Amino acid sequence: PLTGVLTYSSFLMKRTKDQPEVQEDLKVIVRETLRCREIVKSLLDFARQSVPKKNPADVNEIIGRAAVVVENQFTLNHVKLVKELSPEVPPVTVDANQMQQVFINLFVNAADAIGPDALGGTITVSTSRLELSPVGITQIKKAQCPKRHSLINAEVRIDGKPSVRIKAL
Repeated sequence: PLTGVLTYSSFLMKRTKDQPEVQEDLKVIVRETLRCREIVKSLLDFARQSVPKKNPADVNEIIGRAAVVVENQFTLNHVKLVKELSPEVPPVTVDANQMQQVFINLFVNAADAIGPDALGGTITVSTSRLELSPVGITQIKKAQCPKRHSLINAEVRIDGKPSVRIKAL
């Protein structure tokens, strides 16, 4: 079915070159159909326990694409989306399609929380660069692997507290 939607929307894009508004809507349909195809593929991959396709991506761009998808729904429900996106946010290594779906889900959930009977509302999404110290110590009282073996290492202590055993491959 997605191939049919993609084929006909691409065909309509060629026939409506003199109608920029229609072109923009059709571009959204084509892009989202391609994204749906990737989601279906990801679901199949997930069923096979495959690894997400992580690449450097612009979070602001991902948020922008997610906003376009929910734009009409927000307009109908009198919900305003305010984007406060910092240009200083560096690229992050993520599966862009999965992250876009996360933002779409968050936007839709936020709009649902406002409710259809409300006289509208505002959803604000913002990005900013945040730097964290690469070193830190915290006390962990319990740590187990999936097989329920304790990862607490009482033999190696940091500031008198047990450490956690981690094996990285």
